[in-house]
Amino acid sequence: MTLYAVTGKPGQAFNMQALREFSRLQPLYRLYEQWRQRLQRIASDPHQQLVRVLAQFQQGQDNNAETLWRDRIARAILEFDDPLPFVEQFLFEARAREEHPRPLIPGTLDVLNHYIQEVLGMEEQFRRTLAGFGHTLGAAAHEHNEMGLLYSLRNARNPEDFYRVLNDAQFRLEITVPEALLQLERGERIAGVPWGRVKTLLAIYAMNAYLRRSAPQTETSQPTEQEE
Repeated sequence: MTLYAVTGKPGQAFNMQALREFSRLQPLYRLYEQWRQRLQRIASDPHQQLVRVLAQFQQGQDNNAETLWRDRIARAILEFDDPLPFVEQFLFEARAREEHPRPLIPGTLDVLNHYIQEVLGMEEQFRRTLAGFGHTLGAAAHEHNEMGLLYSLRNARNPEDFYRVLNDAQFRLEITVPEALLQLERGERIAGVPWGRVKTLLAIYAMNAYLRRSAPQTETSQPTEQEE
């Protein structure tokens, strides 16, 4: 079975702007079922929670909403590509700059973590190391009022920049960088993962932890076990 998506402008006479083909519906449905299973731990209706997770990547409301991040994330998932750069962009350019910044809604990191493991092929133990250090980094940055350090991490353009930021974090935030992050391999990889993906995922974990500390602690803002 193949899905064809036709895009155009609503409310106008038909004018097709693009035609896209999605031929991997069976793997997509399997991914959807796996996401639902993970979200059952935190939501009575895992389907609706997944809808909320994917729908949050926009800024504004109703007809004035900017959906650029959501569209790019959805396209990456449909093509089994990497959505992490767009999640990072949304966190740093939209959420962190709101008048009342909020973290990602519960279940978001569960969804991303499963995708990272099943589709992008990241080893689970290394991902957990990144998640734990990212949480520590974000919490310490909040405690020391060092959001700028997280933006420096996000803006790192090469491994040298990346390690310079980690070195700054050790001294300014008094935290220890896991040894697994310090071993740069051939091809600019860390634990077999392109360094840029490591940086992006670490920035997501860290900024989300920072925003969680900044937001009012309500029942809906508490992290799940998978988000720690």
